[in-house]
Amino acid sequence: ANTISFVETSLSPNTSYQRYVTAYSTGVESVVSNSSIVYTSAQISSGTALVSLASSTIVLRWERNGNPVNTNFQVGYSTSNDFVPSSFSALAASTWTSLTNLNELTTYYMHVRAQNGDNLFTGYDNSVSTKTPAATPPIPSGFAGLAQSSFSILWSWSNVTDETGYRVYSSTGGVVSYDLPVDSMSWLQTGLQ
Repeated sequence: ANTISFVETSLSPNTSYQRYVTAYSTGVESVVSNSSIVYTSAQISSGTALVSLASSTIVLRWERNGNPVNTNFQVGYSTSNDFVPSSFSALAASTWTSLTNLNELTTYYMHVRAQNGDNLFTGYDNSVSTKTPAATPPIPSGFAGLAQSSFSILWSWSNVTDETGYRVYSSTGGVVSYDLPVDSMSWLQTGLQ
């Protein structure tokens, strides 16, 4: 008497359960109530890890942690370790995602959450962080050499954007110049024999 709730246990995560209730008294039972469909909570994902990294892309993966294959996951990411402000990946029933259009040379913090069938989110898995590398500068064009004397060659090329310097290599791959400064467009190699 006066029982108005019941806690059902030993259920699976993010799974729909449909139930209804009846009342009874001394062997007589009422007609069934309306039914209710409810999803159990999803489990928090686990094992979030970096898969690959480029100047504007980070690929992450994580484990389902017992959630069924139709469980949606979402990555929150930010340049601040307190995740304010945050951006979010699209929801997907996948255990990996690519975060794209990121800034180079920037530290990003990321964490993953799951969503159950009633669109309720879990908390986040442990956060991971990484710094995106610098973008690969464009290839200099117009590279050519012009003899200046019997013992020197002036090497020249067109300037490219976003470089921090230049190096001239021999055909066997060894560096023959020192690190040349940003916006250099030539180098005079001397002491040739």
